Amino acid sequence: MSRISSLSTRLTLAILLPLSVLLLVSAIYETFRDQKTMIEMAETGAANLAGSVVEELQGLMRSSKTAIDGLAIPISQLAQISAVAADAALATAIEQFPLIYGSALALDRGANVTLPPFARYAFRDGEKVITSSLEDDEYRYWEQSWFSDTLSLNEPNWTDPYLDEGGGDVRMVTYARPVSIGNRRAVMTADLRLTFINVIAAGNILGKAGAVLVFDASGERVMHPRDQWILQRSLADVAEEHSVPALAQVPAAIGRGERV
Repeated sequence: MSRISSLSTRLTLAILLPLSVLLLVSAIYETFRDQKTMIEMAETGAANLAGSVVEELQGLMRSSKTAIDGLAIPISQLAQISAVAADAALATAIEQFPLIYGSALALDRGANVTLPPFARYAFRDGEKVITSSLEDDEYRYWEQSWFSDTLSLNEPNWTDPYLDEGGGDVRMVTYARPVSIGNRRAVMTADLRLTFINVIAAGNILGKAGAVLVFDASGERVMHPRDQWILQRSLADVAEEHSVPALAQVPAAIGRGERV
């Protein structure tokens, strides 16, 4: 009887041990498969979220571009313009398009910078719209990239994000387009504060621990949960700090349409 019990025990063990190993392998496989599925779902969700954020950003930027393009049509038909007329036109554009923080109209000073400066600027201050001059020698609007680059290109363009010291004194991105008033070339702008990106990011969060990071073509941080990192730290900085060189290549890869 004991031999039969011993044989039964051995047979049971012979069956259970491989079965246990099989179950363990199956459990490990299922775990890795679930993890892979979760990672793939997270990647798909992040890609869809990025596409949604990009579409929303482009839509808002197009509306600001449309506002300035529309304003440029009647202004370009003028032989000359006064500060009062310029202020009124710029203020109207800001009041009608809530996304626009500020708007400028500046005239070229000629090849030898001999013509008198003329640059008016309107911007939001709470519920009010304030108008001012950008004509002082300290700011030197004719040397600012939003002005000089636009005249050199002679076509509408968006600037890289920047801190507008002496103008609006805020972090912004600017849409600038050339116009002509009489025989003088000029530039009109729409300034968008970078905080408008925060609003979009806040409405597009992936999970409880997710965050939306926005950077320009050079990898400069445009939107980040840590305010002090905006326009201060790039992906290249992070790549070097954490020894992850692939991070520095992300902007170029995205520019090529690759999924990273």
